[in-house]
Amino acid sequence: MSLCCLGRFSLVFVIFTSLSLFAENGWIPEELEGSIKKYAAQTRCLEEKFETSVPVEASSEYPHLSGISSLIDYVNNRIESCAKERFQKFVKSEKSSKEVLDNDFGGCFFSYNLYPVLVRSNLISIYGSEFQARDCPHGWTNHEGKNFWRSGDKIIELEIRDLFTKGRDWQNFLLHYCKDYFVQHGTGYYGMEDCYIPELTNEDLETFVLTERGLVIVFRSYVVGGWADGPYMLAIPYAMLKNFINPNGPIKEILTS
Repeated sequence: MSLCCLGRFSLVFVIFTSLSLFAENGWIPEELEGSIKKYAAQTRCLEEKFETSVPVEASSEYPHLSGISSLIDYVNNRIESCAKERFQKFVKSEKSSKEVLDNDFGGCFFSYNLYPVLVRSNLISIYGSEFQARDCPHGWTNHEGKNFWRSGDKIIELEIRDLFTKGRDWQNFLLHYCKDYFVQHGTGYYGMEDCYIPELTNEDLETFVLTERGLVIVFRSYVVGGWADGPYMLAIPYAMLKNFINPNGPIKEILTS
């Protein structure tokens, strides 16, 4: 296993080339790409290659944020621990597996990458993407958001409900906003004729990141559209959320700066 510092822009280019091909027209891919470049940090990388019944390649890239604060220390430790745990779990599982995989699919692959998209003194937002391909032709991808807020002496790993005033009907607003957008733009399943369109649920709102301009919700594969057509992301400008934002919550760190 190697631990190294890498330049990040080659990987950023690969990720957002695919986003530009598949995501909806609009500012979302550009916004995230711009945010990643703006908040580019020193990166660390775990890599390992070995042979089982097929070639196995595993990698994990994660940022190490500069600066001295309790929030930065917490985030650096948290994301390093998460990246190492995911990487080591995959490597250990493959090395101990007795399963014979089909080499026709080209091997077994794992990558887990984390990128800062917002870094403020009391608020940090991290976008993550995990890809695995194991004995299948296309694999699967999982996207995630990790959002950290320092409130007084506490550091909170945010859930989406932490952004809004308790008791307000923010969930229904978000669900209707997203559905209306997808219908209007014929996004994914919403653009197909005679196709069953599943109703969005509160669970579909759980993956998000915060940028300077808005709340970006990242939908799981097969919720809005097929795996090969995603990831599906929808950005909601903070101005659209003004009736629901908790004035004492984490978004104030963006709006008041």
